[in-house]
Amino acid sequence: MIRCRRNHRRGATLIDVAAGSMLLAVVLIPSVKMLQQNESLHRRSSLRETMLHEAEQLLEQTKIRLTDPSVFDSTFRRSRPVVQNLSLTATDGPPLRATLTTAADTTLPAGMEVITIDALVWRDVNNNRRYDMDEPAESLRTQRAAP
Repeated sequence: MIRCRRNHRRGATLIDVAAGSMLLAVVLIPSVKMLQQNESLHRRSSLRETMLHEAEQLLEQTKIRLTDPSVFDSTFRRSRPVVQNLSLTATDGPPLRATLTTAADTTLPAGMEVITIDALVWRDVNNNRRYDMDEPAESLRTQRAAP
């Protein structure tokens, strides 16, 4: 009886290594791209959340200020909108700029005193203190009736 002796190898052949690296490349490269996209999406989402929070804070502060009847009346009687340009320092994000506009709502019938408050918050990428269309921004609007 002839015995076949099998030769058990202890390592991988060059073909095994090449096949394994090709398989890794097929799986790993798209995964790295997806991780980069996810990180970029998270940064944009976080910036948007910060800008919306700051805009909401500006609206709330303005509404509180307008609860004083004399402040409300002086703002309502102005012929032009009041525009304030502000620099904001968010605690957990980039420096932001904001424009807060308060104006009387003239579309309503006489006797109804309502002020429209607009807040625009943006990341001033080029530091020109003006909002440019290519800069990330968020805006909120609300109205306040006479106290």
